[in-house]
Amino acid sequence: IFHIAVRGGLAVVPGPLAVTFDHVLTALERLDRLFIEPDGSFVWTGSLSDGTTWQVDGNLIDRGDFLAYVELKGRCPEAQFDQILTVFHPHG
Repeated sequence: IFHIAVRGGLAVVPGPLAVTFDHVLTALERLDRLFIEPDGSFVWTGSLSDGTTWQVDGNLIDRGDFLAYVELKGRCPEAQFDQILTVFHPHG
């Protein structure tokens, strides 16, 4: 189980992510079983072949031209964790 904030910038000087709210909203809408609200709150669910379920809840925090940060909490397989993190990359 994790609860993290994804930020841009450097570790010692955090800054906004280098992507816009609209870019991330569009990218998240492409993920199967992900439901997102216009305010940026979302939930992504899935299940493994053994029937184990997983869920990630998130919130896009928008300030200015770029996302200030993204809050993520829940649990999911490593492949899905990597997939959702890729969305927050400008070339993702």
